[in-house]
Amino acid sequence: MAEANNTPTHQAETLIDIRQASKVFTQGKLQLPVLQALDFQVTRGEFVAIEGRSGSGKSTLLSIIGLLDSFSAGEYLLLGQSVPGLSAYQHSVLRNRHIGWIFQNFNLISSMTVAENVSLPLRYLAGVKAADYRSRAAQVLAQVELSDKLDAYPEQLSGGQQQRVAIARALITNPSLLLADEPTGNLDSQSAEIVMNLLSKLHQDGATVLMVTHDPQLAVRAQRRLYLADGQFVATASAPLTATPPTAVAPVPMSMTTAATEQRAS
Repeated sequence: MAEANNTPTHQAETLIDIRQASKVFTQGKLQLPVLQALDFQVTRGEFVAIEGRSGSGKSTLLSIIGLLDSFSAGEYLLLGQSVPGLSAYQHSVLRNRHIGWIFQNFNLISSMTVAENVSLPLRYLAGVKAADYRSRAAQVLAQVELSDKLDAYPEQLSGGQQQRVAIARALITNPSLLLADEPTGNLDSQSAEIVMNLLSKLHQDGATVLMVTHDPQLAVRAQRRLYLADGQFVATASAPLTATPPTAVAPVPMSMTTAATEQRAS
């Protein structure tokens, strides 16, 4: 495969700067290298996809970038802030202020309404009044076309709707970076198309998106693609925003597919 070039060619503000970073898991006396000598940058406004098979290290890398784990060696700068050596509290402050997480399994709390789930990150963000939580939730739910689900519970929603609630939750703090970990992994193809259209629109509106996936048909929707194998980047490619997978139909606008997909939840 071609040698990876993991640095964007254009000059812009660097959000993520990883230099010669590695991750090793220890099991007793056994050392298990997961990530090896990575150099990787993401600039503001990019949509980057990291591809790789199960076990390639891509989810571990995303967890470290999202400050849920740490490298064993190397340097990691987030918005110019050196991450190694920070305390757990400092990690949480950086994460709450700058990172929005979108998980494969949605991670919604079943006993909370949609509005309560979406506004949950605001509880950990200084300067936001509790009286403003609902109005802030309504604003981001409008972005994902779920304004009418404010008082619904997760069990009353389809899988696609639940993932869009999770995206709204990720957006509510106006983060610098959206991290998507296999965001369509638990969705049918039509719901997956809705979610990918939404991520593309958010990117076109200025969001920075970093997504990990094993599916090249999803990765081709990104602006830049990297392939991770055995903990190392082994190939890279660029794809225009308008690109669609060669064997897939063109993306369907979210407004056209929402009604059909969500009929099951009614």
